[in-house]
Amino acid sequence: MLNFFSIILIAIILIFVLIFKRKSIIRKFINTRNDLLIESQNVHDKTNSSINLISKNKYKNHSQIDQSFNKLNLRKEMFTLFKGNKKDKIRSLQIAAELSDKSTLKLLKIGLKDMDSDIVKISAKLISKFK
Repeated sequence: MLNFFSIILIAIILIFVLIFKRKSIIRKFINTRNDLLIESQNVHDKTNSSINLISKNKYKNHSQIDQSFNKLNLRKEMFTLFKGNKKDKIRSLQIAAELSDKSTLKLLKIGLKDMDSDIVKISAKLISKFK
């Protein structure tokens, strides 16, 4: 008898959890699935980008291939550093100044909206070069 009531109680609890926490459960499942898809896509993109860079630069010498990989790594580092503290953001903007191409515009626009005035000044100075 006690076993039967415990099973019914567990079933009722599960039903209430599914009814009232349905959105959070679905959201968690979707986020986990998206994270897995992004990770697999990143691995796929890394292999494809290295193959594409080599095939596009088939007739170029090795130093040009190394430079394109170096620029790609600098861009990734630039965006990850910008999420950090003030020193990291300044270092990120220094990398943007080194690259000085249109791929840095997105980061510079974000830098213009930053709370720190030094970051805004540096971003404005760097973005003025593109006008």
